[in-house]
Amino acid sequence: MTWQQQTSSTVRLVNTYGPTEATIVTTTCDLSKLEVTETLGRNIPIGKPVANTKTYILDPHLNLVPIGVPGELCIGGIGLARGYLNRPDLTNAVFIRDPFSTTPARLYKTGDLARYRTDGTIEFLGRIDRQVKIRGFRIEPEEIEAVLTQHSNVQNAVVIVQEERPSDTQLIAYIVPQPEQAIAIEELRRFLETKFPKYMIPTAFIRLSALPITPNGKIDRSALPTPNLSRSPSETALVSPRTPTETRLTQIFSQVLKIDSVSIDDDFFELGGNSLLAIQLTTKLFQTFEVELTVVEIFKTSTVATLAANLDKMQTLKQFEGSDEREEIEL
Repeated sequence: MTWQQQTSSTVRLVNTYGPTEATIVTTTCDLSKLEVTETLGRNIPIGKPVANTKTYILDPHLNLVPIGVPGELCIGGIGLARGYLNRPDLTNAVFIRDPFSTTPARLYKTGDLARYRTDGTIEFLGRIDRQVKIRGFRIEPEEIEAVLTQHSNVQNAVVIVQEERPSDTQLIAYIVPQPEQAIAIEELRRFLETKFPKYMIPTAFIRLSALPITPNGKIDRSALPTPNLSRSPSETALVSPRTPTETRLTQIFSQVLKIDSVSIDDDFFELGGNSLLAIQLTTKLFQTFEVELTVVEIFKTSTVATLAANLDKMQTLKQFEGSDEREEIEL
């Protein structure tokens, strides 16, 4: 049931955005005019600037970004604060000269990530200092959190980054279920796979009864329990290998991922694999089966069963090609 169904048609729901440095309210968006379908799977827009306020979305070089491209939200206008008391260093870092004004003016760099929608409204994406880069891909954890909370059985969610070992950074999702609701981790993983590419799917999902909160009411990420990423076990039953290829693959998965047991239905990336480990996997596959696979192919056939079927098919084709060459030589 939507909020409109629980109120009268005269009630308006207005989303406002603004930091203390810009006198609290900088933009507003009347959500009453939005259809439910306009917000499904997307962040709630924060609207457009109020009177006597300017907003810009800029790249790191202070250039305006195109519609749909994320950048830092910067604010100008008469509502800006003078600066931070007794902190000239911080004031000079975030209150800068307005490069778009013909008269002396300032901008406040909010540190917030945002982008323009096609209708000109602004969509808040999260904090820039929470944006992370994992194996070459830029990821906003808050974007994953927003989609997780759209699942009917999820009350709240937090996604953090954890480095298990150097050059091995993983996304971890902490989930608070709705009251009296059970959540299957595999279901959540499949739900996210309909929204995001593989590299944005968390390696581990941790269920919590509640998220830790700081004294001022914010989520205390430092108090979240540390997961053990040496093995992210599958919830499915362990299925033994049925063919020689599957048997060898389970051994290779165990070696590359440094885990004890592997089911033929286990997914390489759900067990903790990543692009770097996938490169190691392709090397071992070539050494064992004399078949060259790309990392892209590993992403497409990432379970033992599907990868084994692909390898058997490639080896069969290789044998036919070899027999054709021998027939040509005999002729």
